[in-house]
Amino acid sequence: MKLYTTNLNQLLTHIEKNTIRGLLLYGPDKGYISMICNNIEQKFDFLKVKLSYSGLKAQQLSMQLNARNFFSKRELVQIQEVQGIFDHSTKSVLTEEYINFPIFIGDELTPSSAIRKFFESENHLAAIGCYHDEKNTNKLIADKFKNSKINHQAVQYLTQNLNGDYEYINNELEKLLLYAEANKGKEITLEDVLAVISADILSNGEDMCTLFALKNLNQFLAAAKKFVTQLGFNEIVVIRSLLRFYTNIYIVNSKINLGENMENAIKTLSPPIFFKTLDAFKEAARATSISEAVRIIHLLQLAEKDFKYSSEAFDFFTKIYLPIHIEK
Repeated sequence: MKLYTTNLNQLLTHIEKNTIRGLLLYGPDKGYISMICNNIEQKFDFLKVKLSYSGLKAQQLSMQLNARNFFSKRELVQIQEVQGIFDHSTKSVLTEEYINFPIFIGDELTPSSAIRKFFESENHLAAIGCYHDEKNTNKLIADKFKNSKINHQAVQYLTQNLNGDYEYINNELEKLLLYAEANKGKEITLEDVLAVISADILSNGEDMCTLFALKNLNQFLAAAKKFVTQLGFNEIVVIRSLLRFYTNIYIVNSKINLGENMENAIKTLSPPIFFKTLDAFKEAARATSISEAVRIIHLLQLAEKDFKYSSEAFDFFTKIYLPIHIEK
């Protein structure tokens, strides 16, 4: 069965009814994977056991799924570092009856990977791809601020700029929620968001994009690496940040062609350009024609598709910088 990150309540209901007896979680958003595991563990009062997928034998898995512990509780068996390969004997274990609940956890798994196809095709199993999605961020904002006031402009800005790991986004929203409570429930505005949310989150993406647009190769590669390794984001978020950046350049230059000045054209962008990177954005917009922006957007869309099907071999220089700036 194939489910989505928005189907958490449905998933919990299926587990409660025993219509789903095992789960595969894959993708770059480790915070969301952790959240799903914690929700299952707490709701059903499972004891957690962790195993490594590497070297795991079908007999060992069968013993763990049928083990009874001292506390007479069911166990949540987390099998980590899952790869795409999946042997027949392990499949057989998961098609039989067992006591405990297994969750297989992996990174990027292509649609053709054996384990993903198996979990999506079996009625009593489920697979969920865990990626950042603006819908997920929007739902999280709605849940966090259901008892607080937050205006539309602030929500829109948060939805489009809080990217990456679920846990990272959740922590930033908690800061904003505490700010709202400390200010006696005042309506949260865009100005409040800019004052409270970490500057690293708001500016690093735009800094990285301007470095790319102005062809500062080494600085761009360093910024992209920081974006992925230190800030907890993933390569898809980098690509989508660049897509949004060049879409903004396309919009601004199209309006300039229709007679607007640059300042007014930039003011129409939503969400607005972060003030610390405004001058660099203007420089990039002047250096990029409308036709060039269209070409780059097309190549970035191809790069996103390429990453989804071959994440292991993905490289920012060869897959993005080289075809856009050198191989014209």
